[in-house]
Amino acid sequence: MTDETQGLLRAAGFAVAGSLFWLEYWDLKDRARPEPRRRLVAAFAVGVASACFALALYRILEALGIGAHPTSDLRREFLVCMFLVGPLEEGSKFFAARTVVFRWRTFDERVDGFIYAAAVALGFAAFENFFYLPALDARGQVIRTLCAPLVHTLFASLWGWGTAHALIAVRGRGARFLWQAGSLAAAALVHGAYDFALHAGAPPPVVAAIVAVLWVVVILGARRALAADDSERKTPPCPEGGTEPPGRSTLPR
Repeated sequence: MTDETQGLLRAAGFAVAGSLFWLEYWDLKDRARPEPRRRLVAAFAVGVASACFALALYRILEALGIGAHPTSDLRREFLVCMFLVGPLEEGSKFFAARTVVFRWRTFDERVDGFIYAAAVALGFAAFENFFYLPALDARGQVIRTLCAPLVHTLFASLWGWGTAHALIAVRGRGARFLWQAGSLAAAALVHGAYDFALHAGAPPPVVAAIVAVLWVVVILGARRALAADDSERKTPPCPEGGTEPPGRSTLPR
């Protein structure tokens, strides 16, 4: 076995192991009604497919002269991170989740927005790590294995949260659209800002602070979603011929 093959196998192992660790973490958050493992694995595969789609878009843009490669020009880096990398990667994950995963019948609670978005993001991160890890030393591989899946799930959790709220609790097509578009824009913005901080050489405490604040926001949002789901489960069922509980929408399939 050549050194290159060993490096690729090691990268694949790190990529999958890191993603599975965070997938288990997020799955434990859904303590009341855990998602079927086959659905989580399927969502992970959808995330891998979304990464392939994003890579294809990068290749097309590169052929058109719009590259996303890091440079020393901070102004260009800012524009690339904020208006290319963030929107393209979050958009790819969101498109895959919204057209496939969020139409499953198991997607029936607010907290599922976090769980399934995380699974999709982890598939995306695993595919991405497979390409990045071989070029890193052992220390860099360990750091990226732990960090890349985490930040991808945090970014995706924003649009997962917004979309679940829109589909489950919001009435009106316009309001649903605004919730989904707004949460996707927020995820793309934070993703771009995080990448720019890394490429601009921001001190590690600054980068860590961005992740910590985002993590707190997501955890608080997940707790809110769990509380709303728990409250809804305790609501007495509607009598025959009655209306559904206030705020509960019928999911479009």
